[in-house]
Amino acid sequence: MEPNVELVKTLLTHKDLLNPNTRVLARKIIDQVVEQLKKKMQVQVEAAITGAIRRDRHSPRKVFRNLDLKTTIRRNLKNFDNDSGKLLVDRMYFFAAERKKRPWHIIVAVDQSGSMLDSAIFSAVMASIFAELPAVRTSMVLFDTDVVDISDQVGQPVDVLLSIQLGGGTDITRALQYSQQLVREPARTIVVLITDFYEGRAEQDLIRQTRDMAESGVRMIGLGALGYNARPEYHKSTARKLRKVGMDILVCTPERLAECMGEIIRG
Repeated sequence: MEPNVELVKTLLTHKDLLNPNTRVLARKIIDQVVEQLKKKMQVQVEAAITGAIRRDRHSPRKVFRNLDLKTTIRRNLKNFDNDSGKLLVDRMYFFAAERKKRPWHIIVAVDQSGSMLDSAIFSAVMASIFAELPAVRTSMVLFDTDVVDISDQVGQPVDVLLSIQLGGGTDITRALQYSQQLVREPARTIVVLITDFYEGRAEQDLIRQTRDMAESGVRMIGLGALGYNARPEYHKSTARKLRKVGMDILVCTPERLAECMGEIIRG
């Protein structure tokens, strides 16, 4: 069989039935598919995030490749000479290379429901790409009715996927409460929640928790699906309510997610 996402889903669904020999083979197949996905996604995802971080502030270092042309033009428009038709520039603006001392913190919270397995695969790969960026700190949690912090494995997406325990209930509120405990600087934190929005406890708890985090300055992104051929089946009513209290709701490709995060970072 050709290694692909569907085969990975089958292996993860039945991983508890594998004997030691087939488990080794399964790991090799999953690793091959993960590497294919990462190679496909990495260039555009890294460009979207690192490009935004470089534009997060301006720098006194005058390096031509970091020239912020739009800001330079806008702030020198007052110097436009009507007679000659030329813009006289008295100051140029340059983007900073990166902001090392105050990194952005990305927290990825992934629903372990069976219906979210496609999205979980792409989430694990995305998180591993984030973890390699120099100006980003990445945390990752898996949740059902419990929350498991696997931030120490975020750079090993195969280990992350093999940690997924499919089935059980869902407590999205608890996952967000745990994520909030990880926040150190709300204004520089993005929480990416991957779930079908079918909450196992009172919906009002989830709405209140989302509002509290959004009002503190944390940027919230909720994904009903993440992938290239996603067919999302998520609770649209709950998602709409969360949008009203501050969560961006998306169903998108990994590249579009990175673009959205880049827009948040740029402000």
